[in-house]
Amino acid sequence: MSESKYTHKLVIGLSYLVISAALISTQANASGSYNNSRAQESYNLGKSVLHNKVICDACPGADIKLNKKSAQDLLKKMKKNDPIASTLSNRDRKAGIKYLSKRFNIQ
Repeated sequence: MSESKYTHKLVIGLSYLVISAALISTQANASGSYNNSRAQESYNLGKSVLHNKVICDACPGADIKLNKKSAQDLLKKMKKNDPIASTLSNRDRKAGIKYLSKRFNIQ
C-alpha cells in the first residue's frame, strides 16, 4: 500500500474515532445536564419565592432573618402550610421547601 493511501486511511479512521467519542460523550451528558438544569430551576424558583413572597419587607415573614435555625422553623411551617405560606401555590411552596432544605442542608 502506498504511503498516501495509508495516511488517508489513518486520517479517516482517526476522524471517525474522534467523532464517535464526541457523540457518545454528548449523549451521556445530555441526560445529566437536563436533570441538573431542572434541579437548579427548582432551587432558583424556591429562592425567588422565598425572598419575594415570604420574607420580603411587605410579606408575612418580614421579620425573619434567614439562618439555619430560622430556616428550620420556616421549613416546618411551609410543610404544614402555615399561614405564612398559605398564599403560595403548591408549586411555589414545594420549591421554597426545596430551596430551604438545600441551602441550609436541612433533612
